[in-house]
Amino acid sequence: MIAEEDEVQPNGRTFKKYVLGEYLWKSFDEIDRLRTSFSKGLLELGLKPKDRVCIFAETRAEWLIVAMAAFRQNLSSKDELR
Repeated sequence: MIAEEDEVQPNGRTFKKYVLGEYLWKSFDEIDRLRTSFSKGLLELGLKPKDRVCIFAETRAEWLIVAMAAFRQNLSSKDELR
């Protein structure tokens, strides 16, 4: 994040707008390597198929890579706390 700006809406409300840096694109091969490495790491941590994981992060490219790695190992997320 480079900066924060206030953006005034027509109704008078103000929203914070983030000025982000240049987006760096990744190739399909690079994403596959990251997904595979993270997927192997989940196994190294002792997770097994049908185990549940929680991804606590902002929605961004890395979040999706982690989700794909979990799916590859047949891991699921818990969608409610009990």
